[in-house]
Amino acid sequence: MGAVKPWHMLVLLLLLLVIIAVVVVIVVIATAAARRAQPLATTPQPAGPVPPREPTPREILDRRLAAGEIDTDEYERLRSRLEKP
Repeated sequence: MGAVKPWHMLVLLLLLLVIIAVVVVIVVIATAAARRAQPLATTPQPAGPVPPREPTPREILDRRLAAGEIDTDEYERLRSRLEKP
């Protein structure tokens, strides 16, 4: 029962490393659980499908010109009427 053998020191060092590793794992798991428990700050979503918005008169006029339903003279005339107060 005399002197401390080198392998005794090695066993003590390994035991210390295992204890440190267990503490680190516990801290990591506790941190992850705490983060998961906090609700994320999000903007509220509407309760149902959002209906499509109605196109503006100018958008309708642009679409009609692009589709070839009206010519540029008619487009200019109607656009000037839309822009009048």
